Order: sequence, then structure tokens, then C-alpha cells
Amino acid sequence: MKSDVNETLSGIRQLMEESRKVLFLDGSAGIQVSIWAAVGVIAASYLISGSVLPVFFIRPCTAAEWESGVSLLSLGVVAMLTFSAAFATIWFMTRRRAARMGYSPVLEGPVRQLLRNFFAIMMTGGLVCLTTIVNGTVILMPGLMLVFYGIALMAISPIAFRYSITKYLGYAQVTVGIAALCLPEYGLSFWFIGFCLLHLFWGLWFRFSFDRK
Repeated sequence: MKSDVNETLSGIRQLMEESRKVLFLDGSAGIQVSIWAAVGVIAASYLISGSVLPVFFIRPCTAAEWESGVSLLSLGVVAMLTFSAAFATIWFMTRRRAARMGYSPVLEGPVRQLLRNFFAIMMTGGLVCLTTIVNGTVILMPGLMLVFYGIALMAISPIAFRYSITKYLGYAQVTVGIAALCLPEYGLSFWFIGFCLLHLFWGLWFRFSFDRK
């Protein structure tokens, strides 16, 4: 009898944990992030090359264009603004979804662990990207950003997401990042694919597969 009660309680705890994992998924957030990413990549393309053509594989960006002082400053500003807008969007939609489902949107243990893991990997990636400035290989930065972002998604998916599509999004980001490292002159194009198109696909897929259930 006692064993049955323990098994029942264990099952309830598991269901509660699984339900909390769902709270961090919102298809609308993925779609909005893809919009911010598109704006950021297009702005970076204009600031670096004076044209939007590098975003669409129409013309490459040279290493000299990437490594000019104006380009470095512009990239830093655009990256910070884009990331801040994307993170604020995800945070707002996550809190709204949690409140709508009757949960208190606070930083509980799993959330803190998720944020620690994610930002630890992203900060490591940021430091690696800074070395490209020192070494004169800034053209590799888009590929490195995509690779580390993909690794961060794969690292947090067991904690916060029960649907494997998020883990596969991480795999896709790493794959696109490796392609960008192989063809660094088309880094802006791969940035657009990774941060814009893949997030758009993830958001639409999740929205129509789960958000409406």
C-alpha cells in the first residue's frame, strides 16, 4: 500500500515537472525572434557592406569589410540590440504563458539552471568570438556564434523542453554554423538562415503543432 502511494506521488511530481517544461515553449516567441533576427542581419549587412545583397548569397563580404573599425563597432551595437530585443520578447511571452496557465512566473530552480547553462555557453562563445578580433579573423564570427548558440540550445533542451524539436533546432544551428565557417565570406547569409529562417520554422511548427492543442 505504501509503495503504491509512493509511486502515485512520484507520478504526480513527474507530471508537474513535465508541465513546467511546457511553459518555456511558445511558438509566437520563435516567430518574433525570427523577425528581430532578420532586422538585425539586414542592418549589419548595410553597415558592413552598404548593401543587403550579402544576406541572400548574391555577393560575398570580404574579410576587409568585416574587419574595418566601423564594421566592428556596428556589429557590436546591432548584436546587443538584437539579442536584447529577442531575450525581452522570449521573457515577456514566457511569463504571459505561465500566468495564463496558472503558474507563478518566478525564477524557480529549473529556470535558474536553464539560464546558468545557457549564458555560460553563450558567454564562452562570446569570448571566443572576441579572439577573432585580436587574430584578425572577424569573418569567422557568424559561424562561431551559430555553433555556440546551437550548443547552448542542445544543453538546455533536456532541462526546459520536452519536445525534441528544440534539440533539433540546436543541431541545425550547429550545422549552419559549420557551413558558415567553411564559407566565411557568406557569413551574413548563414546568419540569416540560422537566426531568422530556422527560428521562423521552429515557431510556426510549434505554434500549429502544440500551441493550439
